[in-house]
Amino acid sequence: IYRAGLPEKGVPSCMGCHGPQGNGNGPALYPRIGGQSAAYVEKQLQDYKSGARAGGSEINTHLMMRQTAMKLSAEEMKAVASYVSGLH
Repeated sequence: IYRAGLPEKGVPSCMGCHGPQGNGNGPALYPRIGGQSAAYVEKQLQDYKSGARAGGSEINTHLMMRQTAMKLSAEEMKAVASYVSGLH
């Protein structure tokens, strides 16, 4: 999911915005996520999906993440979170 997305579900690759190693893209407001704890990443994805995570100055990023997370199952979120935690 991180590298290729889920085209059949309309889920883009995480790598497209956060980079191959999860280093992010500061000018585009895509944060570094590589090496984050799997539990933290999974919780953030759940919060995006439920709407509990509100956007601030990065409102466009928030909307993109919410739309993406809404398409992910709990199992897919767990898999992405596990993968992200291993990036360095």
